[in-house]
Parts: sequence; structure tokens; C-alpha cells
Amino acid sequence: MRMESTCEFNTSDKSIYNNGNVPIAVYKIANLTPEQVWQNAQSVSPTTLLKNPYSCIGKLYKLTGSVYTAGVYGPIPRTSGQWGGALMMVENPDSPSDTATVNFIYNAEVEGIEGIAGKIRMTCAGYFAGTGVIVSEAEQVVEVVVIVGNVIRSSD
Repeated sequence: MRMESTCEFNTSDKSIYNNGNVPIAVYKIANLTPEQVWQNAQSVSPTTLLKNPYSCIGKLYKLTGSVYTAGVYGPIPRTSGQWGGALMMVENPDSPSDTATVNFIYNAEVEGIEGIAGKIRMTCAGYFAGTGVIVSEAEQVVEVVVIVGNVIRSSD
């Protein structure tokens, strides 16, 4: 299936496993430079995205937190560039743990990203695609914010 520039984000389902928004975000981010994304993304708290996902899906946001794991993905079909992923802990005072987890899927220079885990604060920018779930090391199910972007910068 070929993506068209008129494809729209699904704002009626917040689950990235069902809504089809990750491929749409991948397509749309490929048509923007990192500087365009950075300039047009608004800073947001995870609370806003988790409490209002339907009105936030498909918009550009920036989130700042600590990367705790990162890696390079294999080729993503029908895309160009190198793709990676980073799980970030972002301050979230509305959470019992005072943090939220962000899964940042990015198309950018990934050189050295694996070596930064837990060492510095980063700000990522991209499209909010919805939420997903991961199982923590303590076997707890955690809802994560999913951002698809092409820019991640040091916040230190």
C-alpha cells in the first residue's frame, strides 16, 4: 500500500497496535527536516498526552527525559534512512512513580545513541502516534507514549 500525502492519523483509537498511526507518522516524518520538526513541535507533558490522547494524536511534540535504553532497528520497509528507538523516562508528577515512559522511534543519525542510556537528558521531537504497552522488569504492564520523529538533542 502506498501512503499518500493526504493520509490522516486515526484519532479515534489510541492504541498503536490497532490505529495504524505509526506507518502514517513514519511517512509524514520522512517529508520533514529535523529543523522543521524541532521548530514546529510544542513542548508537552506526558500527562497531557495520556489524559487527552485523541485530541493530541498526529501533532508534533517535544518531550524531555532520561534515555534508559536505545538501539538501532533493522530496515523499515518503504522508508529510507536509519531507524532507531529509545525508551525514555520523562517526569510526570501525575504518576505514582513521578515518571512516564516514552517510546521514541526515530529516523536520524543514530551513531552513539546506544552509549547514552542513563547518562544524559535528551529532548525528542516528533508526531504523537498514540500509546502502547510494555512489560517492565518487575512484570508490570506500563502504558507508554509513542512518538515518531527525526530529532533527538541533548538537554544538558
